[in-house]
Amino acid sequence: MEHVVTVGARAAESAMGQYATMDRVQPGYYGERGVVVIQQALLAMYPPEALRLVQARLSPLTSTTFLHSVLVPEVGLALIMEDSRQPREAALKIMRNSTRYGTMMFRD
Repeated sequence: MEHVVTVGARAAESAMGQYATMDRVQPGYYGERGVVVIQQALLAMYPPEALRLVQARLSPLTSTTFLHSVLVPEVGLALIMEDSRQPREAALKIMRNSTRYGTMMFRD
């Protein structure tokens, strides 16, 4: 949200804006393949029509950006917490430190 407020919603959702935050939205060692699997699971649970119903609460993000930039990393973090049996802060450190590994090993 800080990024959106700082640069504006339109800039944050642009290709350059998404690239600037790519390292923060990756689900750690799950990599790009993990992003795809998590997105598919989330879309099955929360189809676009359902997300549109809560669009006003997501503003200034679109439902797509919210799904990709908020829900995917949160699911990745929850999975890493479960895998490692670590609390949130420790799992977040693991997620951030393993992003490069995930990107290299599990490309889409």
